[in-house]
Amino acid sequence: MRTRGLIMVAGLLAAGFANAGTGCELRLRPETSGFFLNPTLEKVTVVEAAAVDPDRPCPFLAGDELLQINEQVVPGQKARQVMKYWESLSKGMRLDFSVRRDEQVISIIIN
Repeated sequence: MRTRGLIMVAGLLAAGFANAGTGCELRLRPETSGFFLNPTLEKVTVVEAAAVDPDRPCPFLAGDELLQINEQVVPGQKARQVMKYWESLSKGMRLDFSVRRDEQVISIIIN
């Protein structure tokens, strides 16, 4: 069974990105399967992306699919595992995102 827009997962994922210091406010849409208390992330898509600081543009675009952050893979992983990893990230830490944009995989690096 697939669940779209699971509020708990989306809220926690967004909080993780804010804590990681991406310089963006992201609204995410997870697609999940499995048990609702700890679902498997099938796909996480950026719905909206806005810069927090006007002098530092947000490198994410609506429609980007998050594939990996540093060594943490996103699709196919349990939501709690991914959220725990994202919550452990700190501001100033180098972040290397792998993102699918327009059928191409790109790297977004944030220092």
